[in-house]
Amino acid sequence: GNHPKLFTLQPDAAAGALEGTHPVRARLVDWLGNAAEVVLGSVRFDFTPPEVATLLVEQPLPAADGVAHVRRGVPVRVCLTASEPLAAAGPVAAGTEGGSEAEGPIGIWLAGRPLEPAVGDADPPALCFERTADGEDPAGPGELRIRMLDAAGNQAEQTFRSLVQFDDAPPVVEGLALQP
Repeated sequence: GNHPKLFTLQPDAAAGALEGTHPVRARLVDWLGNAAEVVLGSVRFDFTPPEVATLLVEQPLPAADGVAHVRRGVPVRVCLTASEPLAAAGPVAAGTEGGSEAEGPIGIWLAGRPLEPAVGDADPPALCFERTADGEDPAGPGELRIRMLDAAGNQAEQTFRSLVQFDDAPPVVEGLALQP
């Protein structure tokens, strides 16, 4: 008959040694001493927070120096992939950088202001977000902050400081003279 038993996993090793997928085995013995071992399934331990695996900052002008130079009124699009699956779909984190933020699998801020999910042409598993630069963006580097929550509940945050440059200054013309 059925004889349910509850077992508790008590690892001898440190958490890092358990990282990964492991089979769950049971050894069954009947009242006559006949024994069998069966694999009941598997369990996956994940203690590693997610990381940004790829990151691309897109804007209408090419970034010759590896920095996206953005002026007011120009949309900035940020596409990224994560190092592992993120939490199930939920709302994207929003709000101010230091204020209350909605829970979600990913949140992304540029210069302290949230980006919204972008619509269109990204190849999965890329996640794309965008917003238009405006007068609230200070001239100079715009810090890009990304927070992710993976499927196991591990949370991580990464900051990138030299990918976006807000620039509304016109070019300086020096040494140009008309010759008769």
